[in-house]
Amino acid sequence: SSGINAEYGDSDFDLLTVNETANDLPGGEGGSNSLQKLSLEATYINQNFSQQCLKREQKTFKRPNPFVNEDDDNEPSSVAYRYRKIPLLGPGAEPLTLICRTEVDAVTTSANGEEKFMNIKALN
Repeated sequence: SSGINAEYGDSDFDLLTVNETANDLPGGEGGSNSLQKLSLEATYINQNFSQQCLKREQKTFKRPNPFVNEDDDNEPSSVAYRYRKIPLLGPGAEPLTLICRTEVDAVTTSANGEEKFMNIKALN
């Protein structure tokens, strides 16, 4: 069985992208309008926006948060994670399974009583 494992370690990979469609990219390394600073700002805005939209009720999932350290006194992030297993199959290709981690910001109940998972983002 072969597989691909993509791990990015300590990088800016988790920051949001900015100016993807701009003709003129922001200039200046380290300036207030540099790509790095704008990306960091957009990431903070999204994190804070999602926290402002949520009720303070907590949803308990089947498994505990894998990133909570028992010895740490800091409150963990209110983001939950779902691991999805998606079968991929092309014509004449060998079956391939994609396993990915997705974030869940909120849980709501639909009209028919089914639990729905939500991701909350700001358009900035």
